[in-house]
Amino acid sequence: MFPVSQSYAPFAPASDGAPGADQAESGGDGVRSPARLALPQYAEVAVPVHVFQTFTYQLPHALRAEARVGARLLVPFGRKLITGYIVALYEELDPAIEFDAASIKQAEELLDAEPLLTPEVLDISGWIAEYYSAPWGEVLKGALPSGLNQTIEQMFAITSEGRMS
Repeated sequence: MFPVSQSYAPFAPASDGAPGADQAESGGDGVRSPARLALPQYAEVAVPVHVFQTFTYQLPHALRAEARVGARLLVPFGRKLITGYIVALYEELDPAIEFDAASIKQAEELLDAEPLLTPEVLDISGWIAEYYSAPWGEVLKGALPSGLNQTIEQMFAITSEGRMS
């Protein structure tokens, strides 16, 4: 896989079928409730700009349950919001890595209910990016159909009523 800038273990929910992993458990009162799963707090994101690294963003509580590797995510980058691609999810950051918690920006919006990029596309795009020395985010953008990542510009105009008041 494409080398990343961080060295911590990716998020992978347990799915071995053991009670408490991803199945419902029954309490003493006979009422079944879903088992508590650890949700990812951070997303590693490849952005379609000319940079050769990925960036870590904190996921807001509302996005943690829905975030999936391969989905598009609206993230702040510089002074604007851009569409990035989730390439890994993490429950927590590696404590050995020194960082300022305030420097990790928060993601704004999850754009896909289901991931557009499959694990196979992520693998091959990572290889392409490494082999051709291309930014991973730009390779991922090129792997998707054109028109998916068009930007929307808001235009404001003063109406005649607005001019009169």
